[in-house]
Amino acid sequence: MGFESYTALRAHRSLFLSHAIADVKKWCAPAGEIVEGRKPSDQHWLRKFGAEIQSVNGEDARLFLITFMLIRASWSTESVATEIRSLASLPEFAPTADIPAFARRLQALNKRKARQTSAASKIATFVHPSSEVYIWDALATKSARLRARERGDEAGTDLDVYRNGKEHDYAAFHAACASAREDEKQQPDFQQAVADLLVYFAAQGCEMSNRNKVPDHFIERRLLDKLMFWEGWAVDRGQLPTFV
Repeated sequence: MGFESYTALRAHRSLFLSHAIADVKKWCAPAGEIVEGRKPSDQHWLRKFGAEIQSVNGEDARLFLITFMLIRASWSTESVATEIRSLASLPEFAPTADIPAFARRLQALNKRKARQTSAASKIATFVHPSSEVYIWDALATKSARLRARERGDEAGTDLDVYRNGKEHDYAAFHAACASAREDEKQQPDFQQAVADLLVYFAAQGCEMSNRNKVPDHFIERRLLDKLMFWEGWAVDRGQLPTFV
């Protein structure tokens, strides 16, 4: 089964959206709940990187890196914690400029010196939940490319989020995700899913129901992130995902 166009993905939209909704509910569980047996939920990180930011230490950084599958490199976790606190202290935060700069600082803190766009965008998501941050993910870029091609972006060619074949262009990815979000806001099923999630979290009286700390668009962006992840997953593997 091939997915060379977004039209092919759209034929299975309800499946991808169902997976995305389930993932948001799973990972955005209340702060005290553990996901997949050992990982803190998104709400834990909203609290830890929000109200409790000054107490963030190396162990918190290590746990975040493990939770978001970023621990393959050897990190100086105390230094990562310092960088997280510094990111929170910025008087103004501009995702397209500050995430690449943050990624470069993180790159210096692991022995492999691997690119850290994913780590930077994931941390920024929870440090600055009111900012328009989109999580860099290799699978999501595949969805972004097909969506851009369908819109006719980039003069009808593939979206280039890898400059010179290797360097990450977060600004291009951010723009593609922002366009995808605008597209989704026109889709009744997506907006109904967002509305249902807002009601779902409001009923819990949790971090996700505090609109002063977690705006509606945070939940909207989390849903888009999960949707594009599953679309990219299908493109990458050439098959449809199934529920476990």
